[in-house]
Amino acid sequence: MEAFAKKFHKKIIPIFFLFLAVFVSGCITLGGGPGIQYKNDVITVEDYVITETNPIPGSTTTIKFLLRNNGDREVPRAVVDFYDTKGLKTSVNCKNENQLNDHSCQYTKIASFDDRTFEITFTIPNKEEIDVRGATTFNINYKIEYDYQGSRRITIPVIDDTRLKEPRTKYQTGQPSVGPIVAEFDPPVGRTTKKDSQVIKEYWGVRNSPFEIKVSFKNVGTTTVGQIKPVNISAGKATLKLTGLHTDSQRRCDFSGTSGTISSKFDITVPDNLVCNFIADFNNVCPPTCEKTVAVDALFSYTYSIQRSETLQITVERVRTQ
Repeated sequence: MEAFAKKFHKKIIPIFFLFLAVFVSGCITLGGGPGIQYKNDVITVEDYVITETNPIPGSTTTIKFLLRNNGDREVPRAVVDFYDTKGLKTSVNCKNENQLNDHSCQYTKIASFDDRTFEITFTIPNKEEIDVRGATTFNINYKIEYDYQGSRRITIPVIDDTRLKEPRTKYQTGQPSVGPIVAEFDPPVGRTTKKDSQVIKEYWGVRNSPFEIKVSFKNVGTTTVGQIKPVNISAGKATLKLTGLHTDSQRRCDFSGTSGTISSKFDITVPDNLVCNFIADFNNVCPPTCEKTVAVDALFSYTYSIQRSETLQITVERVRTQ
């Protein structure tokens, strides 16, 4: 019995640590398949089906697909709106979600890697109601929009330059959050050197000296999901959480507030940037402490809108000539 227990222990422990390593990495592979991957295209259309692209007069045709959340956080709201149906009669099936009208549905709280079903049925007019003989083409336009948010952090060393020529630590920018809109930082330049023809910039702040940080917003989504409408980040929808620093009231700042969490004053259309000047809260006694680290956390929310279309070609029997 003791020998069996030792053998069992030797087998179980390696398996446990293998599972723990996989779990911590955030990527679990089951059945030999690929690991789960997040996508910056948070909402995608999957399992798209149209029952008949060439319907006949008096019939119906249905478009059905899934909205899938490929992000790492919940999508609080998503809307599918067939806003341009060329006058065709429609009805929608929102699968127990919120039906806004006869051509659009609203979905809420779509969890990561969850999906929702959308279904719309078009009623094709009878031959007597169609004026044009031959093939009649209807280009149906619709949009998919959803609310999402992103975040990113930067940490910056600040030195007392009467004691230190350069910081012991380097500035660091965290990984961008998952999503089609990302933030990038331009940190303060502490020193610029030139080696041969190459200009080298090093980044840090200086005690009692204001420094500027620029937050740039960019769209990294792909057009495979459809045509992307310009993304607006409304005033107040971009915030900066400040740790160890405050705004400089004598210089430019595109945010309201002085410390803690400050909010954007203006609407911007991506790609664009917001700028603010800061002063570090340097209360350390130098020496022995002549360096500190400050941090800025950017958090922003937006509505992402995708334009798509479908073509229906109705074939009407031609009039026989004598």
